[in-house]
Amino acid sequence: MSTQASLTVYLQALGGKFLGQNAYYPDNIGVILEYSGGTVNLPYQVTDATNDGILSPAFVNNSSSVFPVITPIMEGYGLNFLAPDTSTIYGVSLFTLPARQENARVTVNIPGPAGYQQIQWPIVLSPAELIYYATIIVPGLLVGGPEFNLETGMVSIYVKMMCGCQITVGPDSYWLPNDFAVYINVDYGDSTKYIILQFDTDRNNSTFTGYVPDIDQALSVNFNALQASTGNTGVYTLFLRQ
Repeated sequence: MSTQASLTVYLQALGGKFLGQNAYYPDNIGVILEYSGGTVNLPYQVTDATNDGILSPAFVNNSSSVFPVITPIMEGYGLNFLAPDTSTIYGVSLFTLPARQENARVTVNIPGPAGYQQIQWPIVLSPAELIYYATIIVPGLLVGGPEFNLETGMVSIYVKMMCGCQITVGPDSYWLPNDFAVYINVDYGDSTKYIILQFDTDRNNSTFTGYVPDIDQALSVNFNALQASTGNTGVYTLFLRQ
């Protein structure tokens, strides 16, 4: 007689929240279990009623201990811990347990402006265990939405956590611009120019801007972003002309 078990998977951005309504096209996130019994889809359904977790400086029993949210401040770092509640987004499904213990894996496909990122997470299935939970860490940064002004030479790009959380300045900011370095490499064909972008304090919405000389002569622009506290990186390449 076959035995049914359940697998619940949370997807947490490295240094951020769970991937929910603010993530990049969350309806296209795919989560599957692969084992000897076949492939099982874990529906990851973001709705208006779901949230991406609760941040608090206090660690509680169900907090994600994989990685806290680190906020660089004047005198070191502020720490906040992420915890789910009954409305937090996750993927879940029932599956038939194998007859004996085996190594399986969860494969996650996550969309971003530069394409899909695939993560494979190992999991051990045992006939004696009926309930499984996994918090899978999603590294990287969302870098996209480039804007160019050919008259002024100004360019801009957004940089966000994989959960879609924005970099801002303010009393409720968990992700501050001083934790991020954003720069571009501009290819002119016969030369390349390196330019550092600055956080746009007027917009205060995860946008970094800078001036590119002779932008009308550029062939392509490669955007790069780095978060110092986590090592998260993100890239985006825009081809302007052949």
